[in-house]
Amino acid sequence: MTDVSSTKGRIGQGIAHDKLNALVEENEELEEGAVHMGSLQILNALHAKAVAKVPTGEGQASTGKGLLYVEAKLNGKPAQVMVDTGATHNFVTMEEAKRLGLKVVGGGRWLKSVNTNAKPLQGAARQVEMCLGLWRGLVDFSVAPMDEFKVVIGLDFLRQVNALVSPYSNAVHIMEK
Repeated sequence: MTDVSSTKGRIGQGIAHDKLNALVEENEELEEGAVHMGSLQILNALHAKAVAKVPTGEGQASTGKGLLYVEAKLNGKPAQVMVDTGATHNFVTMEEAKRLGLKVVGGGRWLKSVNTNAKPLQGAARQVEMCLGLWRGLVDFSVAPMDEFKVVIGLDFLRQVNALVSPYSNAVHIMEK
């Protein structure tokens, strides 16, 4: 067992930590001013830039203060997707699901938002192909009535892809597993 506190630059134990420790030791040997990769690149992070404009619900666009939107492709079609770290699931409106050609199944479940009455979900769109930056995978969406947003990705997606959300830099970093 290695005493982390007494080993200069050591990160921890285990296979992943050993790889990082090797990189740290390698980094310590680099000459001053040498170029090296940051830790997110080492961990195979992908970066999706936020878009500067967001939908207002009327087909117009405006700068979104405090909201993070990313350009994505759902079912091969472009979509602006709001990243919501406060949403437990991923949501899409019925109108957007139709535009994207998603197969909606089921229903009978309910959605309860803060300070609102429970509303019935309109179904689910399962295994939707989604591209976000360089990341590509399958994502499940609940089809729900929403006033201002067409597509929302929440904690379900963020946990699925091991994402880091950075509001400061308007970015979503997707860590490959």
